[in-house]
Amino acid sequence: MKKVFLVSILQTFFFIVINAQNPDKKINEIGIDLNGSVFGVRYNIGNKSTALRLSLLSVNGYATNYKSANSSGPKTNSQGVSFQIGFEKRKLISEGLFYYLGSDLMNSMSKYTYKDNNSTTTTFTFSPGLGLVMGLGYNISDKFKISAEVIPHISYSYQKDSQTYNGIKSSTTSTQLDYSFKSDGVFLTVQYRMGK
Repeated sequence: MKKVFLVSILQTFFFIVINAQNPDKKINEIGIDLNGSVFGVRYNIGNKSTALRLSLLSVNGYATNYKSANSSGPKTNSQGVSFQIGFEKRKLISEGLFYYLGSDLMNSMSKYTYKDNNSTTTTFTFSPGLGLVMGLGYNISDKFKISAEVIPHISYSYQKDSQTYNGIKSSTTSTQLDYSFKSDGVFLTVQYRMGK
């Protein structure tokens, strides 16, 4: 966890140093990321050639409580968040059309709880990762742009399950290394450029 935070700080510092040396006009862009049923909010800050990317991809949660006329059933709840921080370097192809390359530090966390009369199970998952951003964009106007990108990535997942059954506690942990490069993982982004 500390390493992920340190890498995020170093990446942000690197961007600030590079951006401070570039006299281009500053930009602030906000937009929506779409990928199938997943959507998020993206904020870019920088200049026309280099930008810091901040993405909040999802926030989710639910709670259920099952009841019948004679008894109460299990209760479940879940919370999760997924976000990314990174940078992108843009290169103009022709008037309005550009491609960009960069990297994203990817993070997701979730917690799930199941409770009934005899047992309680809690699952906590943390998944940091690193993605390579490859995208193609088009400036519709001075204020709007649209882009499509893929983010092949590698990630590490840590999961801890804690169970209590009739007063007896136990726990297990598991880890997983995951990599992905899928054509169905294309993000479509529509962004609005703020300011002049």
